[in-house]
Formats: sequence, structure tokens, C-alpha cells
Amino acid sequence: MPDTWDSAVTKILTQKYYACVPYEPNLGQRQHIQTHVLVWKIALIQMLKIEEEIKGKLKLPFTPQLVELLKPHAKHLHSIYVLCKECHMGQPFLSYELPYKHGFEWLHLIYKELINEGITDVLHPSTQSSSADRKKLLDNGEIKRHTLRELNDNCTMVANYENPFRENPGLHNLSSLLDAAILLAESRPSFNNRYFKPYIKSWRAMLKSMESPRFTRHFVKEGELHCQSGSGRRVRNITKESQPRKPLLGKGSKTYQQLFKKH
Repeated sequence: MPDTWDSAVTKILTQKYYACVPYEPNLGQRQHIQTHVLVWKIALIQMLKIEEEIKGKLKLPFTPQLVELLKPHAKHLHSIYVLCKECHMGQPFLSYELPYKHGFEWLHLIYKELINEGITDVLHPSTQSSSADRKKLLDNGEIKRHTLRELNDNCTMVANYENPFRENPGLHNLSSLLDAAILLAESRPSFNNRYFKPYIKSWRAMLKSMESPRFTRHFVKEGELHCQSGSGRRVRNITKESQPRKPLLGKGSKTYQQLFKKH
């Protein structure tokens, strides 16, 4: 654990990740980016509570329903942290030296990558599929199911001791973690059973939770933020709704208003 734990946590929670955007996003993109960042911030706070490092010191006005919905994200983030710590301590069993001071530094870099990868997908969605294919998915209301299929495919590859992110420069630190974890899991049964398999289990649980009708999938179409709920076919225009019937953070929530305020 880093000596400056409190300052490290504060830095993560207060960092404006969307500051890395190279141009002024449209309103729908800003709303999408803010939603994406908020999800991972809530997951981090819940992860820290699992780790019992903050003991209730961080309190934000999120609805209990939203916190409960994102618990699988928090547990998966915690499993990444455990994997970072154990891989860092397992360096004597690796054939190379890791460039990280400790597991938390590794986690912080991966956390930033996960957020920035989402921002990149908001701004450049065609990097995930062709523009024509994505338009067809948007028109058919199938973005949620298509995205989950891709994520499940990645999880299956890792469960089979393959690294699907090795060619993705945006996920360099996550890829480094998987390379180390796969090497240790294949060579040390105790590591495989105690750390690697629980990591896969938490990942699958998170993806399973995202299939829930309660979990909305957001996307930008024609400069406006939309979301899909249920099986993925019900689509709402968030940007046009002045008072959403079921807003992400609870009806009338101040946090919801803050989330979509203009920056």
C-alpha cells in the first residue's frame, strides 16, 4: 500500500479525465463521458470500502439503488487490485522486472486506462466497428447486446490464458497485468486458484450484471445522448428529456443535475 494513500485516492477521484479530450465534445458526448467517469468513480469508492481503507470517509450523494447496481463493478475493480498486488509480489517468479513501485500504482494506471478507453469509444466509436455496422446496430437498438458480446469474448480469452489487449496501446498497463498474471497462473497452481480464477469470476459477474434490465447502455447519436434498457431494444433520448422518468441517479437527484451540467 502506498504511504500517501489518502492523497492518491483524492487525486484519482478529483482528476478531470475528460480534460484529455482534444476538442470540444458536443452535448451528448459530454453527458456520455461524465456518465462513464462517474460509474468508475462509484466503483472505486466501493472498492476502497471493500479494502477497508477509507472507513466511510468518502461519502457522495448516490442513490442506494445505483450503488447496489455497481457493486459487481467495484468487486471486479478490487479483484484487479488484488491481482496487481500479487503479481507485483510475485516478481521473483517472473523473468523480467515490473516498472511499478507497488500494486496500487499499477491499479491507478489501469483505472485511468479503463476510463480513457471509454472516452475514446465515445469520441471515436468507429474504432470498435465500421461506421456502417455501428449505424445498423444503433438503428436496430442492439448496441448493448453487441458490446456485451465483445466484452464476454475478451473475458473468455483471458480465462483460456490468452491476452486480448496485447495489441491495444490504450490498455498497456492492463495488458502488462494480464501477461504477468497468465504467466504466474500457468506456472503456479496456488496463484491460479487464489487470485487468477477469482479475477475471472468477478469479471464474469460484472458482465452478467450488465445484462440486467436495470443496467442501461449509453450511446451518442446525432449529438444527443441515448440509453438502452431492458433487453436493449428500449431506447430513450436523455438529452431531450428535461425530467427523465427514471434518471440514472434517482428522480430529482442533485447529483444527476450536477452530472449533466455544462463544463
